[in-house]
Amino acid sequence: MNTEKIKTLEQVDIAIEIVEDVRAVDGLTPSEKLALETISEKLRNVERTLIRMVSNELVDSLTSDANALNDLANQIKRSAGKLGEIANTIQKTASIVEAFITIVTTAVSAGFL
Repeated sequence: MNTEKIKTLEQVDIAIEIVEDVRAVDGLTPSEKLALETISEKLRNVERTLIRMVSNELVDSLTSDANALNDLANQIKRSAGKLGEIANTIQKTASIVEAFITIVTTAVSAGFL
């Protein structure tokens, strides 16, 4: 994952918090309220986009790693019988990672992330 995306997301979260605090202040004019509401909406759009980007990168990375684990497990099974138990553990771990990938992609497509 790109560190800059994470840092940007953290900064957006800080900005959202500040804007929401200011929106709660009494005595704002209607134009100030509208401006703050618009800013809040735009910041949340940026936040959702960044979360989707980070989630997609995570899914891509995990998918690649899970595929590599499965490949290595199959190589171990073919090369040495006594390492078969290790290969089974690696394949089980890869399956769990793949299940997590499914959960993340489902949450992203449903708009939860």
